[in-house]
This record gives sequence, structure tokens and C-alpha cells, in this order.
Amino acid sequence: MAIDDADLAEITKLLSPERLGKLHQLTGNSRAVIEFHQKTLRLGADLMNITAVIEIAMRNSICENLRQHFGQAGWLLSPPAPFEWKESEKNKIKSALDSARRAEYSKLSQADKHALDALAFPNGRPPEPHACAAVQDAQDAYPGRRWKGHCRTDVLHLETLMWPGL
Repeated sequence: MAIDDADLAEITKLLSPERLGKLHQLTGNSRAVIEFHQKTLRLGADLMNITAVIEIAMRNSICENLRQHFGQAGWLLSPPAPFEWKESEKNKIKSALDSARRAEYSKLSQADKHALDALAFPNGRPPEPHACAAVQDAQDAYPGRRWKGHCRTDVLHLETLMWPGL
């Protein structure tokens, strides 16, 4: 990144003297400090890319090794006896699955979303969806969340269409 002399003081101020202070003591040169800072940021980003690939590879490898060890693909959702998840672990798994489902659904095109809705609600959306007790219970239990107007049973039906086998 080429830095103009006119911009040097402003960039130093934006990055903060506290952040650049030790580097400035080492170099005594504001331009070198900012260039070193930028190179450090690029190095950090490059390392994060490598770290992410390694993390994914390790997770996939561990998952495959556990699948082979347990002799079943669905070990995470249905661990074989006598192995059993603690309640907190079950909740984390459920939360991760819910998040993955929402993320997958959010990436669908509007046409795909409408097609799924048509499968889930072949007769159209039920009238007055907020009258559903399950939705009201959920809204009462989690008042800070934004809830869409549909019954939990409708959501479960939609999930079985999108993710059969779960």
C-alpha cells in the first residue's frame, strides 16, 4: 500500500498511536510502521485462510474416524449405547443443527423457497397462524426473538422435506 506523505499523519491517527507505539519505538519511522502494520494484517488474513482449511480438514477427519469407530453415520444425533450426550451437549447439537438449517434455507432462491412452502403447505398457509399454541408458547418462552407466524408443527414438516433423515 503506497502511502502519500499528506496521508501519513491521518493514517497514524486512525490506527492509533497506542497500537503503533511499540513498532514506532523499534523503527523510528511512521511510514515503516504503517507498512509493517499492513503487512502484519495481510499475514494474519493469509494465516487465517490456512488455519480454516486445517480446521475443516481436522473436523472432517475426526468425524469420519468417529463414524468408523461407532459403525454408523448418524453417531452425532444418535450415539450408540452406552455413549450418551449430556443435556447441555444435546442442546448445543440441536442449536447447531437449527443454525445450519436456517443458513441453508437462507441461501435458497426465492423460487426454491416458494417450492418448499408449496410442499409444506399444499393447501396454502393456515389462516391465523399466530393462533397456534406452539408458536405462542415459543414466543412466551423467548420474548426477545423475532418469530415468524407459523406453527412449530409446520416448521417440523418443512424440515422433514428439506432434510429427510434428521
